[in-house]
Amino acid sequence: MALESAGGIRLRDDPQFRRFWLARVVSLAGSSFTYVALPVLIYRRTGSPLLTGVVAAFEAIPYLMLGLVAGALADRWDRRRVMVAADLTSAVALGSLPLAALLGVLTVPHILAAAFLSPTVFVFFDAANFGAIPALVGRSGSPRPTARSGERAPSWRSPSRCSLGPCWRWWRPPL
Repeated sequence: MALESAGGIRLRDDPQFRRFWLARVVSLAGSSFTYVALPVLIYRRTGSPLLTGVVAAFEAIPYLMLGLVAGALADRWDRRRVMVAADLTSAVALGSLPLAALLGVLTVPHILAAAFLSPTVFVFFDAANFGAIPALVGRSGSPRPTARSGERAPSWRSPSRCSLGPCWRWWRPPL
């Protein structure tokens, strides 16, 4: 079944929607791998189940604290800018981890800060993402693409989380 926008054009033929979809998939894939990698990183560095649990909690707390606020703000702000700013902020926070490791200055507080900042800005990305589809395809054409985007995300999130464990078993970078 081809998804169609309000104008009758198939969404896969719409360059704006393809760019949006590709950016969304890349962003969500990176976030999913991060949600697995950061607890593993902190455990490998400290051996502390408590700190591992703190990192895991940092991944959930931003949704509880900011979910509604982020949604309200995303409705008022330019969605594209919110999504780009969130991804860039997350990239800087997470990109600082390997850089600090290479320089030999990676610390537990640094990892914890990145573990909290990345999901926090992702809440804003996700809030802007929910309203982006109707903005791209029009309100009358948005129910099916919105439903499709919701059904696709869990199908690749779960395998990415499951496949990272076996990969980590064979590839163990020095930390």
